[in-house]
Amino acid sequence: MFYFPNAPNGYLFSSDSCEDIYKNNIQSPNGVYTIYNRNNQPYQVYCEFHKAYGYTFVATNTSVAVNMDDLHTSSDHVLVRFLRNNHAQTQTKVEQLSSFKSRYHLSLQYSKNDGYATPLNANLGPYLYLGFLPASEASHTGGTQGYRANGVDFTFTNCDGNTNSYLAFVFNTNNRPHNDYYHKNDGFNTPLMHQIVDTSTPATYNIPEYFYSYFELHMGGCGGYGVPEQFVNTRGAALGMRFDVTCEEPAPVSNTTHTGGGTSFGSVIHYTCNSGTLLSGNLERRCVETGQYTGLPPVCGNLDPCASNPCANGGSCYGLENTYVCECSSNFQGVRCEISF
Repeated sequence: MFYFPNAPNGYLFSSDSCEDIYKNNIQSPNGVYTIYNRNNQPYQVYCEFHKAYGYTFVATNTSVAVNMDDLHTSSDHVLVRFLRNNHAQTQTKVEQLSSFKSRYHLSLQYSKNDGYATPLNANLGPYLYLGFLPASEASHTGGTQGYRANGVDFTFTNCDGNTNSYLAFVFNTNNRPHNDYYHKNDGFNTPLMHQIVDTSTPATYNIPEYFYSYFELHMGGCGGYGVPEQFVNTRGAALGMRFDVTCEEPAPVSNTTHTGGGTSFGSVIHYTCNSGTLLSGNLERRCVETGQYTGLPPVCGNLDPCASNPCANGGSCYGLENTYVCECSSNFQGVRCEISF
């Protein structure tokens, strides 16, 4: 990877993710970076770094293919940032409803919504899609649905089996007219549409305003339909996807038994030599912030006590377990044949 601090459009790395940037240099600053998709096409992201994890935000001027799997390692929660009319920024930690958490992860898609309801403004260009319940689940009339925001479940009862259960971030860089669906029924502007914003707290870090876009929150079936026009003090939203530093688990080591291990930051693997002693390497290794395991694989075996030629004056060395015996030539004696007589 290469780092150019004076790049005109932000920090430039030959990388495909914020996670790679962090692993390359754990002192990397928060900021706008140019990364590359799987077709080697550049686009911009904002990387927010914390200790061994962080969040990725995609710039709204993105026009190339984006593989979302490159941008996050967890779909347990996301950060949704809101841009207020006074330019303040707030954020909400958004999760799946508690009742569905064990069955469905959040769905994170780029310009598609496979298995989920389609945004009404999908035709306005690229969009980031945050899906809560797949259509197969959201279609249940009478079901309790919704989202979890900052640790609180906000729910509604789906009155007609309509499958909407999503929050879409629509880039619309050409400023085309938005769908006017929200005008058609005052009942769309429900408390559920506002609670995701009302529970937000001041953002940990501010991101450039061009990362914020038009958004639509759509639930049900009587859950509501929310867009910026319905909010007194909210201009746009941005999606922060979580990544965690991971390590490739070390390959099995011959002549050892190990416990522990794993790919997550802080994982520890302990080795025990099956026979002999540790000749080199480390019996304990740990996954650290750089995405590497510390130390080196252990090498276990029987250490030759005669390897250092301890017997002097032509004496012969015979190795025993953890020690040796010297057979001295004529006229020499002592443990190491060091005494002349």
